[in-house]
Amino acid sequence: MPLLPVASTSFLVSFLFTWVFFFNLDYANRLMDFQRYLSAKRSVDARAFNPQVWQSLLDWAAEAARPLRVLDIGGGSGAMAARILVAGLPWPIEYTLVDQQAANLSAAQAALGSQVSHYVTADIFDFLAERPNQRWDLLVAHAFLDLID
Repeated sequence: MPLLPVASTSFLVSFLFTWVFFFNLDYANRLMDFQRYLSAKRSVDARAFNPQVWQSLLDWAAEAARPLRVLDIGGGSGAMAARILVAGLPWPIEYTLVDQQAANLSAAQAALGSQVSHYVTADIFDFLAERPNQRWDLLVAHAFLDLID
């Protein structure tokens, strides 16, 4: 019997990979640029992905019976946006992807094009402060806590 269940092991690998690169950014910058890092960690993210949570999200979205407004904070190169946008939801999605780094959004836009409604380069706290009455149906914060100080 493994020491940790597979899901925990995947999480641990993802956490350690993230820690090495985010808490040792000088080291990470010497090794590769951030977009290459995001691309490299997609396979780790995929292994840590929880299919039951994903299915619950898809079920909820399908039952909404209306267009969905999605806010993706710290959206990076759009990996999570790509998953949501190709999920086959029966309703249109107004997808807003916010990231502090313009280079990340450029990579996302190159990959996703007009599938994302709004690409916004901003600090998320400033972005939200400027829109106190704006509402979204779904907040995506995939790996956001990994990045925030």
